[in-house]
Amino acid sequence: MAWDNNFWMEMAEHVATQSYCKKAQVGAVIVKDREFVSMGVNGTAPGDANCCEDEEGNTEHWRVNHAEMNALARANGNAIGATMYVTLAPCYECAKNMILFGISKLVYSNVKEEYEDVLIYLESMGVDVEEVM
Repeated sequence: MAWDNNFWMEMAEHVATQSYCKKAQVGAVIVKDREFVSMGVNGTAPGDANCCEDEEGNTEHWRVNHAEMNALARANGNAIGATMYVTLAPCYECAKNMILFGISKLVYSNVKEEYEDVLIYLESMGVDVEEVM
């Protein structure tokens, strides 16, 4: 069986469907040495109301943890040298934490215009960045 980028990205896409966010469901999967390490979706903290948007449909950013952060938190220190597969390229805050936790490669399938500079930042910090369709 081929454990290639498409396999892991499909897993991240499937994981994303578990998010309760209505505007954007995002999934992240961390893989190291071709082995699954952890996964995460965008959503609220355990014990908080599992709703990411207010009554008007606006995302309550202060309540929502990004998929990348949830995956890093569940990696239990095993992210050093790992690859993160994410359905939406990370924001600057998540990118900084990816570097802090030791992610060495990012594979993503979509990017918002305001996140394009984040990819350049990650590359400048030594993270290998790859887009898959």
